[in-house]
Amino acid sequence: MKFSNGVEFTGMFKDDAPDGPGVLTNPDGTMFVGNVSGLSPHGFGVMFHKKTGVGNQPFSLGNFVNGVADGFQITLSDIHRTARKDIVEIINGVVSGKGMRTSIGPGTPNPIVPHIFEMVDGEPVFSKEDLFKFEIPSDN
Repeated sequence: MKFSNGVEFTGMFKDDAPDGPGVLTNPDGTMFVGNVSGLSPHGFGVMFHKKTGVGNQPFSLGNFVNGVADGFQITLSDIHRTARKDIVEIINGVVSGKGMRTSIGPGTPNPIVPHIFEMVDGEPVFSKEDLFKFEIPSDN
């Protein structure tokens, strides 16, 4: 069903309003698959964000309360192996506390390297401590 604000919903209804599992598609290109209340994500689900300029499809997996991310969230910049992956706690839509971002490390077959950060004034501050040390063997 398409609503006057351009949002489309396919899923469960209660009293003629979206309620329960379904798919919300917004005019801006974002899509939510999961539990909804009215026209807002409410409960566990996956938010597919707008495609980036280079065609990546970032998405977030986690809990939502009245349309706002809340709780543990996993965000991937895309679905391929080299995509950046963030694991964070979100409280009332704001990343807070500590989190982890992974990236591809040196060498072959390019190990995935975790980077621990803590949010300070809304920005991630990464730990200077190496969690892992990678050494590329020299050819002798």
